[in-house]
Amino acid sequence: MAENSLFAILLRSRWWISFLIFALFCLASFALLPLQYAPFAAIGSIPFAAIGLIALKRQWSQP
Repeated sequence: MAENSLFAILLRSRWWISFLIFALFCLASFALLPLQYAPFAAIGSIPFAAIGLIALKRQWSQP
């Protein structure tokens, strides 16, 4: 993974930042798109949740 890619930066950041991006992406999908299309657009935010889980696992035992 490139050192300065978005997901590499998120892996080095606090875990909750990825979950915040995930939540904002989902909210924007439902706020800006018709309800019949919003769930499909919200699926695009799943990588941010996955990165958040990986970062949470890495940071769990750190002070």
